[in-house]
Amino acid sequence: MFLDIILVHTIMCSFKVFSLITDFTDPLEIQQHFWFEKNQFYVIVLRSALEKGQYHIKMKFNAWLDDGLGGLYKSTYKRKDGKEV
Repeated sequence: MFLDIILVHTIMCSFKVFSLITDFTDPLEIQQHFWFEKNQFYVIVLRSALEKGQYHIKMKFNAWLDDGLGGLYKSTYKRKDGKEV
């Protein structure tokens, strides 16, 4: 299964610059990126699907440091069959 989107779980951040790099290809082209408020995701849509491997997202963002729940989150999700994605 190959994906052409990346979801960054975040809230109360303002993103400025993105690049997606890997050790085995040139930087991948980002088609668009946008905030999806309903699920608190910043969505990165790529021009081509990701192949299996390790990738690095470089991004600049602004966020307030406070006692709230703003920032970036590490999340895992399970499908109905129990498989973690």
